[in-house]
Amino acid sequence: MTRLLRILAIPVAAILFTALAMSQDVDLLFSHKMHIEDVGMGCTDCHMNVSESDSPKDDLLVPMETCFNCHDEDGPCTLCHEKPEEYEPIPRIENYIGYFSHEQHLAEDIECSTCHSGVAASETVAPMHLPGMITCTPCHAELEKPDYCADCHLPSENLVPPTHTVDWENLHGIESQVREKECQMCHSEQSCLSCHDSDNLDRQVHPLNFKFNHALKAQGNKDNCTTCHQDQSFCIDCHRQEFVYPRSHNRVGWSNRSSGGSHARAAMADLESCLSCHAGRGGDPVCVQCHGKN
Repeated sequence: MTRLLRILAIPVAAILFTALAMSQDVDLLFSHKMHIEDVGMGCTDCHMNVSESDSPKDDLLVPMETCFNCHDEDGPCTLCHEKPEEYEPIPRIENYIGYFSHEQHLAEDIECSTCHSGVAASETVAPMHLPGMITCTPCHAELEKPDYCADCHLPSENLVPPTHTVDWENLHGIESQVREKECQMCHSEQSCLSCHDSDNLDRQVHPLNFKFNHALKAQGNKDNCTTCHQDQSFCIDCHRQEFVYPRSHNRVGWSNRSSGGSHARAAMADLESCLSCHAGRGGDPVCVQCHGKN
C-alpha cells in the first residue's frame, strides 16, 4: 500500500461522528492535500494505530500530540485553530456498527482511498469523507448468505432505513426506481422476485399510462424489463390477447398463399426482428411452423 493511499483510516460509515462534527463549528485548519502532495506524508504518519485496529470503536482520530512530531508545541495556536480561545475537542465515536477491522482490510491490501475517497484532494476538515454502506457493498455483496448483516451489525442495531415509513409498502415500487442503488445494498434481485412472483401483486406496479408507453421503455432499457419479465412468452401472450401487433402486420397483403406476401421480403431483410416474437419451436426455424417441413 502506498503512503498516499493510507489516508484518514477512520471506522467505516461513522455517520454518527459526521453528524456530530458537522453540527458544531469545527475551527480546525487542516489540509490533507497539502500534507500529502507538498509534504509527502502518508496516512499512518498521523493515524498511527490504524494498522492494529480491529474494532469500530477504536479512536483513530489524530490527537494533538501527534501534530507536535512535526510542529512546534510552543508555536502559534492560530496555525491550526481559527479561534483558539473557543476551541472544543471534536467528539469521538461512541456508538457504531458491531464489527469492523481496519487491520484485516489492510492485511488484504485494500487501499484506504477505496473507502475514504476524496480525502487526498481535501483542503478542509469537513466533510470527513467517511464511507457509507453503499461503499462497502461492491466487495460485500453476498446478500443471500445466511446472517449476511451479522458480519458487521449486532442484533440490537436498528437496521431499518429512515425511508421505510409506515406507508413504505405502498411506495417502495416508485422509490426503488429512484433509489435503486440504495435498495441493492440490502435487497438482491431474488428477494424482489420471491415477493413479486408471478401474479401475486396486489397493486399496480407501473404508472397508469404504462400500457401505452411501455414499448419505448422496453426499447430503451430492455434489461430492466427482463428483471421481472424473463420469459418472451409474457410479451407474446399479452399482445395476442389484446390484439396488438406491429403496424406492418395490419397492411393488406402482409401474408398470402400465392407469393407469401410482404412478410417474406421483410423476413429476408430483417429476420432478427421477426424472431423477437416468432421464436422457433423444437429447434425448427420459425417459418417451418407455417410453411411445413417440405
